[in-house]
Formats: sequence, structure tokens, C-alpha cells
Amino acid sequence: MTDPLEPDPKPIHTVLDTVPSSVSNSRGIIWLGGNWQDWRIRAVLYTLVYLALALVLVGIRQVTWKIGPTLLEVQKQRLALEQDKKALRSQVEPLISPAYIRNFALSHDMVPFSKAPKKRDHFEALSPPQPLPLEAARVQVITRWK
Repeated sequence: MTDPLEPDPKPIHTVLDTVPSSVSNSRGIIWLGGNWQDWRIRAVLYTLVYLALALVLVGIRQVTWKIGPTLLEVQKQRLALEQDKKALRSQVEPLISPAYIRNFALSHDMVPFSKAPKKRDHFEALSPPQPLPLEAARVQVITRWK
């Protein structure tokens, strides 16, 4: 058995060792168009961007976690208010119907217009308005040309 503290005698293989020589050159893989350092940097940067995006989304979720339960509560309150509105409307509609108003008027000794006594009268014409004094009716306009 080998000692775990001893270095491994096998050489460490890189990814380039597994790529056939017809596909790679000294700069890296030809079909990727660049060397391995650039691609490794890009991969790390993309990973960091995705990690930052995930952290932002988790942070937004932590800040807005109360919105869901609050929204459900508000919806329940809205349904209760709409039911109250319907109940009140069903109580008020008979009170403002034309039949109810007519019965109320007749029970309080009011006379319908069709049965009310009608008489004609002559109205005198109004006297014409007093003319304004000339000083009050005068308008003065000043025109300035620029």
C-alpha cells in the first residue's frame, strides 16, 4: 500500500493531452478559436455572472417573501367587501325603485303630477336693465408694436 502523503507517481493529464493532434495546435483547440487560458477565463467569468444573477434573484425573493401571503389576504378582504356590496345593493335597490318611491309619495299624501291641479298664469315681463354710465362702459386699449 502506498503512503497517502507521498506524491502520486502518475503524471497529471491535462485536457489537451486527450485532444488529438489533428484538432489542436500550440495555441489550443482550432475549432474553439483561441487558447485554453482565454476559454478558462471566459468560463470562470460566465460562472461568476450566473452566480451573481442567482444571488440577486435569491436576494429579491428574500426581500419580497411577504408579498404572496399579503396578496392572498387582500384578495380575501376584497371578496368579503364585494359580498357586502352585493348585500347592501340588494337592500338599497328596492328603496330607490320607481314603484317604491310612488308608493311612498302616495302614502304621504303627495299628489301625482298627472292628477295635480294645473292652472295657467300670466307672468309680467321683466323691466329692462338700467344702462351703465358712459365712464364705466368705456374700454381703453393700448397697442405697442415691437
